[in-house]
Amino acid sequence: MTRKIAGNQEAAFAVLVSEGAVIVGKGTNCEGVVVGKGKPGFPGGTVIPPTEVKIVRPPTVNGGK
Repeated sequence: MTRKIAGNQEAAFAVLVSEGAVIVGKGTNCEGVVVGKGKPGFPGGTVIPPTEVKIVRPPTVNGGK
């Protein structure tokens, strides 16, 4: 069984497609000021241009739903 996309994920994906995003860490304020370090390979402040979101799921096993 595969989980459905959550409403907040669906909304975020739409923003990624239309506007892109900026990688932020914990402690980001409402104005989007980056105060975190991000993650390895994606430091805080990394800009992601508008991007298509593809959801890749593993194949089902034994005809699972």
